Amino acid sequence: MERVPTGVAGLDLILKGGFFRGSSYLIVGDVGTGKTILALQWLLDGIKKDEKGLYVTLAESAAQLRKNVSGFGWDLSSLKIRDFSPQPSELNHVGDYEVFYPAEVEEESFWQKLYQAVEEERPDRLVLDSVTVFHDLSANEYAFRRRLIAFIKFLLANNCTTLFLADAQEIKSLVSISMAVDGIVRLRLRPSKAHFTSSRNLEILKFRGSDVLLGEHSFRITSSGIKVFPHLIEKPVHTLKDRRVFSSGIKELDEMLGGGIEAGTVTLITGPSGLGKSTIAAQLIIQLVKEGISSVYYAFEEYLEMMLARCEKLNIPLAQALENGLLFERINPLELYPDEFLEMVRHHVEKGVRAVVN
Repeated sequence: MERVPTGVAGLDLILKGGFFRGSSYLIVGDVGTGKTILALQWLLDGIKKDEKGLYVTLAESAAQLRKNVSGFGWDLSSLKIRDFSPQPSELNHVGDYEVFYPAEVEEESFWQKLYQAVEEERPDRLVLDSVTVFHDLSANEYAFRRRLIAFIKFLLANNCTTLFLADAQEIKSLVSISMAVDGIVRLRLRPSKAHFTSSRNLEILKFRGSDVLLGEHSFRITSSGIKVFPHLIEKPVHTLKDRRVFSSGIKELDEMLGGGIEAGTVTLITGPSGLGKSTIAAQLIIQLVKEGISSVYYAFEEYLEMMLARCEKLNIPLAQALENGLLFERINPLELYPDEFLEMVRHHVEKGVRAVVN
């Protein structure tokens, strides 16, 4: 089965390749969790690949939609948007149905417009926002499920991959939607006691036809869209290709360690505050730079200026090591998700860094 990449950094890794072509998926989340951003990012990624995208909005107007995502600098000119939201002219002439229920009058017209939009635009990727409007226009649960299943089959026959957006509070009572779609992506925004701020994460609750990375995965809404940080479990390496032993830069410590620190190992420098943990770490990383080892220093407490001043007083050539290629990263643990930091470390290692101190 052909995969459709999401265009969302990190999400394809969780889905192990992306969505399946022609399948339908439900994106669920409370207000403000990023459902619309994810959907538009996915549609725009398809346009970059010469795929046709169609966004059908049933709640907010097309003009409001464009305004809400203007901060991302996205060009929506190539994206087809069908606005089925209530128009001002309709709102000014609201009447009551005295013979028929509203669903009996409006449902047929709505579904006809929806089928017509897909037939006219022939999209490769389709977003429907929000699917709960489907339910509101249906006479009963049976009619809604029958209509929805027929529409999903129609989309599959047209090889159209679809994202249905839904509010998490409303979807709890709409079991038919969850059963009909091929997958469910749950977005969350909730307070984090550990970080004293709010945290965002997503979880794949359902995905037909493939395994996925289970669990909750942190994500951020950045100036360019959503970026996901998959929660990866690293597999242990049983064989070490590099058997070298590196000097710590301290002769007496090397003697205690039997020559120095072995490549590919993890060394914990621990002790009460003020005993010299950071000083030993600085000497170690500087020695590795001298030996031509690409290295990075992650500082969770001290700023670079503070470290430079302290090392200068101790005649430790940190400034020279920085000139020779030592990378220095100041990390605020209250601002980064754990998996976000691990991705940063993984990125440096993939770029050739062979020594990490933090």
